[in-house]
Amino acid sequence: MQTFIKEKLRKYANEKEQILALFYVKSRNQSKEFTEVYTVVDEVIVSKMLLELSDIFDDVILTNKKKDSFKLDKKWQNYTILEVFTKEEGKISESIISHDLAKDFIKNLPNDLEFLYDKMDLKSLTQDYNFVYELPKEYEFDQCIRQFFSYAMEVSSLLVDKNQIAASLKMDYLKKELLKMVDWYIRDRFSKTKDIGKDFENLAYSLEEEYRVLFLETFFNADYLEIYKALFKACDLFRKLGLKESTNLGFKYLKKEDVEVLKVLRNNYKKIESLVL
Repeated sequence: MQTFIKEKLRKYANEKEQILALFYVKSRNQSKEFTEVYTVVDEVIVSKMLLELSDIFDDVILTNKKKDSFKLDKKWQNYTILEVFTKEEGKISESIISHDLAKDFIKNLPNDLEFLYDKMDLKSLTQDYNFVYELPKEYEFDQCIRQFFSYAMEVSSLLVDKNQIAASLKMDYLKKELLKMVDWYIRDRFSKTKDIGKDFENLAYSLEEEYRVLFLETFFNADYLEIYKALFKACDLFRKLGLKESTNLGFKYLKKEDVEVLKVLRNNYKKIESLVL
């Protein structure tokens, strides 16, 4: 995080009575374009806090607010994220956490926290926790594989029907399943200390060159064959990472289903190729 942004946020926290702590995760604030902080308050007034956050910066273009959640005692607790987009400082994101949830919330964050303000001595109260990113359960791994290849079949069929728009949108669903597998691979590769990043910022350097290139090749333009080639690249990357993780985690990879789906995809590609060339 840039020093001048730190100072602005520290001053902001000191001046607002409702703020009890303000901190950030150092590993998530390496970029100059993205700043992500967490604010613990004794009273949550979202609209007021959004105005106060935007007042810190002189070149605000857009403000936004959205909901997120974290798991506490098998239940999901909601909290609000405020976003301010500026011309010079990029995006500033502030997660608003109620003081009664703060100690439990922190346990969902990596350990490398830096406190800019800590009126409630939250740092000493939470310094003994040990955070790791979770790996999938076997049923989650199995469902991811089934969902990925289901979407692959649907994309292929839509392309045979010459429906580029629907096929492209369905590829977005497929890539969400691919991202799950990529995320699990990164978590496993770095011993559960790293993931893809909240804004996908870790993808650029957490994958080996072979996998990073394959991932980039899953992006496409509106051409029928280009979409299909991106689909093949996605399947290739998914299979390679899926097989690795099935071995590492001791889970079954659906090899038969993978093979049969790819047979259909290749046959459909030949149909499309004959129509468009």
